[in-house]
Amino acid sequence: MIDVDEITSWLSGLALPMKFKFVPGPEFPEYGVNNRRGMVTEVPGGAGLLDEGATEETQYLIMLGSGKEERRQLVAVIRVIDDALNAICTEDIWGTRIEFVERLGSWTSDFDAPERVTYAANYTVREGR
Repeated sequence: MIDVDEITSWLSGLALPMKFKFVPGPEFPEYGVNNRRGMVTEVPGGAGLLDEGATEETQYLIMLGSGKEERRQLVAVIRVIDDALNAICTEDIWGTRIEFVERLGSWTSDFDAPERVTYAANYTVREGR
């Protein structure tokens, strides 16, 4: 079973172009220092058991928010996160054995206030047993 606290800690430790502290969801945190926020939460109704119980896939939502003036830097953060997650292949990480991580679709953008922007993406994570 993946520990969401492990994922948030791992993401917070990445060498990102902008400083972010990720927290477990599902509530998106209030804007904090430098008007930035990040959240990770398990998406209910994940992919379930595959290969007769040998592996399990779970979906996670990652959300990032910052000031609208930092939109370009936020896109750079997304690229770093995406590359780091897609590089995971058969590793013991986040309290379990991970076979692979895959983004489902593209990052979506939402303006939650005239001066802020939020991006979100779902990732499927396959755990090995």
